[in-house]
Amino acid sequence: MRRVRQALLWGFIASSCVCVLLLARAGAQVATKPVTRLVGHRAIAITASGDAVLRDDGRVIGFNNRNKEAEGPIFIRGLRGIIDVAGASEDGLGPNWPKGSAYWIALRRSGEVLQWNGHCSDEGIYSCSFSRATVVPLPRKVAVIASAGGTHLAIDSEGQAWGWGLDHDGLITGQKGERDPSGRLIPRLIERPIKIPLSAPLKYIAIGFPHSIGIDRKGTVWLWGAHNDQNFLPKDTETYTNGKFVARKVLNIPPVQSAVAD
Repeated sequence: MRRVRQALLWGFIASSCVCVLLLARAGAQVATKPVTRLVGHRAIAITASGDAVLRDDGRVIGFNNRNKEAEGPIFIRGLRGIIDVAGASEDGLGPNWPKGSAYWIALRRSGEVLQWNGHCSDEGIYSCSFSRATVVPLPRKVAVIASAGGTHLAIDSEGQAWGWGLDHDGLITGQKGERDPSGRLIPRLIERPIKIPLSAPLKYIAIGFPHSIGIDRKGTVWLWGAHNDQNFLPKDTETYTNGKFVARKVLNIPPVQSAVAD
């Protein structure tokens, strides 16, 4: 009986050792395989013309199709921690676009605004290149941005509105634009942000043609740009002037949260 017990004991020990060796070998095989972790990113914002796409990791990509293929996104240098993008490429701005200003802008989580240029040549499929993004010299942190047709607007943390870029018929200054002998607007370029002197702090801003739209913290709508064209104004408005700046306050509507301009 004693010999039987010893035989069983030695058999159990041997089988345990074999199991340990097998497990160790399996573990070694697993350990030698490279561990690959694929992390996907989603687009959370895109500019109206589709030239810039904001990813959920705070980086922005453009499409540099030098090989004439609709693929090959590249990162816009200098953009990290971004929460919003806006703008349009030069192809939508017409031949009179003043060179030297930015086409796109981006809002960083810290409240900084950045801008960058790009050039796309139409050869059946776009071939684009982009400059490095640089910080826009605004005095305070920004909460809201808007950009269209080369015009850039922003609202800072105190509700002050700012504008720079192309002043299409007063979209920034509220002043009527000058025209050449053929009747076309003469582009007016504002290189550094200037204050838009409205009488109330804003919470929302949008750009359209012919008007910019601002919504103050009470929900009141303000319009400025192309102020002499009555065809594009609501029936009930109140004119507001501050020096050369002219805007109109829209009357007899409930408080507004947001707006779309076109």
